[in-house]
Amino acid sequence: MRREEQTSIHLLMAGTVTMFSVVLSLIIVGISWELWMVPLLAVGCLVVWWLHIGRIGSDILYENICTGMVLTEFFFFGVHEDCLYDIPAVICIMILIFSMLDKKRLLYMTAGVYVLVLLYHILHLHTISSDIGIQNMIRLGVGISVVAGAQEIARHRINRRREDRKMYDAAFAQLEITGRQNAVFLSNVSHELKTPIALIQGYAEGLSEGVNDDPESRSFYCEVIMDEAAKMNNMVKKLLTLNQLEFGNDRVNMERFDIVALVENHIQSAGILTKQNGIQVRMDQREPIYVWGDEYKVEEVIMNYFSNAVNHCRGEKKIVLAFEESQDKVKIGVFNTGDPIPEESIPHLWEKFYKVDKARTREYGGSGVGLSIVKAIMESMNQDYGVENYTNGVLFWIKLENARSKTES
Repeated sequence: MRREEQTSIHLLMAGTVTMFSVVLSLIIVGISWELWMVPLLAVGCLVVWWLHIGRIGSDILYENICTGMVLTEFFFFGVHEDCLYDIPAVICIMILIFSMLDKKRLLYMTAGVYVLVLLYHILHLHTISSDIGIQNMIRLGVGISVVAGAQEIARHRINRRREDRKMYDAAFAQLEITGRQNAVFLSNVSHELKTPIALIQGYAEGLSEGVNDDPESRSFYCEVIMDEAAKMNNMVKKLLTLNQLEFGNDRVNMERFDIVALVENHIQSAGILTKQNGIQVRMDQREPIYVWGDEYKVEEVIMNYFSNAVNHCRGEKKIVLAFEESQDKVKIGVFNTGDPIPEESIPHLWEKFYKVDKARTREYGGSGVGLSIVKAIMESMNQDYGVENYTNGVLFWIKLENARSKTES
């Protein structure tokens, strides 16, 4: 069964076959030349229309039958000695029709048949020779030029349509991917919000119904509600930040700044958190190191890496911040002791809402969005980022442009 959208093209092909058959039949009858071809042409037309009306066979079968008939008819039309100078007009019509099918091979086949016809006239009929005169030679040359030009125009149109089709297909594919990503995103957001909303609703109903009237229980219920509300608020803020980064709505302001001072300031501000968790923080670098980047966004990256290190710090309970300076780049690493990340999880760490240990992440209120924000920030600045496993812990790192070497040069 043939496709519905090809019907108009196939109707045109059937009409073309019929037109060529009628014209060739009239020529044959008019000059009493090869009369046996007339009934064959009639049968061929009936078969084409039967296939078209009944939509019998595949697209390729139908197109090949029509193409074969047209090329055969054109050959027999062209090899008649009186039709030599009418060939270009006929072949241009064929090229126009074949170009609508977006098939270059048909154009090449048409050109091949045209060459065969010319060779037949040269070698067998001798209608093309040095004796035909200048006027006929010019007519022949103009005809060949017209055919070559029509062939090139048709080829260009086919290439253009194919490029447009590829562009549209790519756009539709991207829309489908975006649609699936949005569906997954909404599913993940719904899943992440379901637990805190259920907890808030449950404890609020408990307060409303006076399940426990003592002040200590009411205080505990209120703390749970406020804690869960704070978690939801934090996740919504991170999602808004990530949305702005991914859709390019957040401008990148590149500037020169001291990365060592930025990291040191964050360590000091997070000092209470590390002391509460019994974590020892070490940073040996104290001399300034100047880099190029968006200082606010880099601070966001360091904050995400450091909070991630605090939440997953185990064993010796150490966090080490290290700097590796090269000629062009500065690598900043945040290492925490603890369990290495499973190798199968590493490629997914930067995906939204991905959590290696969901129970542990839920315990400290993680949203699963922090590393996605790191990814979006670093890609917006066209800089590298990554993670490395060690036997006693995990190292998250970023690389920034070294500003010191540029200023010195």
